[in-house]
Amino acid sequence: MAKSLRKYIRVYYHLLKINLISQLEYRSNFFVGFIVESGFLFTKIMYLVVLYNVDVTINGYSPDHMMLYVGTFSIVTAFYTGFIMINFYEIPGHVKNGTLDMFITKPISTQFLVTLRKSNFALAMSNLIGGIVMVIIACSRIGGEIDAYNLIGYLALIICGIVMSYALFLLPQLLSFWVVETKALIGLADRAWDFNTMPMVIFPKWFQRIGTFILPIFAISNFPPMLLAGHMKIYLIIWAVASPFLFLYLVSKLWNIAIRSYTSASS
Repeated sequence: MAKSLRKYIRVYYHLLKINLISQLEYRSNFFVGFIVESGFLFTKIMYLVVLYNVDVTINGYSPDHMMLYVGTFSIVTAFYTGFIMINFYEIPGHVKNGTLDMFITKPISTQFLVTLRKSNFALAMSNLIGGIVMVIIACSRIGGEIDAYNLIGYLALIICGIVMSYALFLLPQLLSFWVVETKALIGLADRAWDFNTMPMVIFPKWFQRIGTFILPIFAISNFPPMLLAGHMKIYLIIWAVASPFLFLYLVSKLWNIAIRSYTSASS
């Protein structure tokens, strides 16, 4: 098990290195991608400007807490857009065109290679830098509520949120193995991603329960700032850690079922 894990870490390191080198060969494209993604980050910052201007507090959440949420959302978005999403969008094309054949024949997990092969550092950088800055500012303004243990837990839940984003948003892509056109469903899933921009407490209770326990979209980036703000109950902490790996196990099983129903280009 440990040997296999080291193998995948080594392979992924080389994939990241190759992608970064290839992107830096075309630096104008790299900077354009960075600027475009910075534009999306700017729209998130505009939410905060409005909140600070009206100085609104929602269910005990001040504008400083809102900044913590937006910053956390930006950090998780950096990893999702830069290292996961760009691979997910290519899955329907691989299935439709039969190019999945070239991945199946490799001596490594097909799921690993298809879903993590590509990375785009330009898409990740602006969100990561902006998110970290917002979290630092928010933590300094919130002050005494945050200690070292909460920060460690925060980072752990960030990792859990990235795992959940991988598992949860791979699910709609798997439908492309059976359904010819999945753009509408994938577009709907993309819109659901933005539910994490603000605290889940702004939504009705029934919607919070669905987004926490059935389709845990709020586990992606709501739980880490809730922990920092002291709003996480023990059962939510347990669910925040367990649910990403539960869904990761589920999606790996569904991937194997999908691969068995795949019709290759040569068949």
